[in-house]
Amino acid sequence: MKLKDRELLGKLKGKHYPLVILLYGQEQGRIEDAAKKIEQWVLGPDADADFDLERFYGGDLDEGRFLSSCRAIPFLSPMRLVVVKEADKLLLPLRKSFLSYLENEPSKSSVVLFLADNLDASHTLRKGLEKHEQSWVVPFYALAGREMGGWIEEHLRCHGFSAAEPDLIPLLVQLLEGDTRSAEQELEKLFLYVGKPGPIRLEDARAIVGEAALHSGFDLADAVLRGDAAKALHTLDGLVQAGGMSEALPLLGLITQRIRRLAQAQGWMQRGMSGDEVTRKLRIFWKEKDHFLAQCRQVSAKHLAEGLITCQNADRQLKGAEGARPPEQVLGIMILRLARLFGGRP
Repeated sequence: MKLKDRELLGKLKGKHYPLVILLYGQEQGRIEDAAKKIEQWVLGPDADADFDLERFYGGDLDEGRFLSSCRAIPFLSPMRLVVVKEADKLLLPLRKSFLSYLENEPSKSSVVLFLADNLDASHTLRKGLEKHEQSWVVPFYALAGREMGGWIEEHLRCHGFSAAEPDLIPLLVQLLEGDTRSAEQELEKLFLYVGKPGPIRLEDARAIVGEAALHSGFDLADAVLRGDAAKALHTLDGLVQAGGMSEALPLLGLITQRIRRLAQAQGWMQRGMSGDEVTRKLRIFWKEKDHFLAQCRQVSAKHLAEGLITCQNADRQLKGAEGARPPEQVLGIMILRLARLFGGRP
């Protein structure tokens, strides 16, 4: 059964346990948070993790031990939890074996929790569990615009901070959107820089939140959308030399988000929404509004759709789903293809 991430939180307030929960998507930070909540919900305060919780990894899963764990009886908790991380790496025979287990008297005293990166709609595990009435399948897509702004505001509030100026949240959205796990790390640096809880100013955010790499990332995204392959590759090389692939890898998410937001904006404007309404809904930083709207008018919807597919293919390669090229090579090829696409070259 398919659920939205917001619906999952409501389910965790009751005591109706599914047989299986699958959390998947590019938003690994929120998936980790949800997995912690599920662990607390299933096991309760008196559980003994040595007996009632067992963890596996999809890439080296032993089928016999895993299925035995699924059938084991809880010790101190009313339910037992079996967690499989990196479930996107499960081999096809293991996926089929588990789905067969579900159809043949599965244990009612165990919850199996799968955690995965992106899974295609045709993926055996996702497809099988979506059809299973006693399974919950929850995608976690990257937050953008207003949703990312809401997440940032809540994160600030939970740590005793607030926005001293109305433009702070749109700026942080632009700097941090793409992955809440990386965003949490950047916000932690910001909290340490500001010191005691209280209002955070724009100058504080500009000083500390990944500014150098991310501003280079904006330059890279702009060069790609202009079709300037030479400038884009030069920027990528500079980032790799400055900080290795740890600086360059987040750029894939940034470029993907820029293309996705342009596609969203075009769709809304075609339905009659004004430019101001669109930029407000996407929480575009005020200094970037004119530039963003100009890009909306310059790039075709067809090229944006093809660009997203190119980014998705690069994402799969970077996560090992296909091929084994070095990350810098994957990003370089992606940038060349995108620049050719947006530059109108075959």
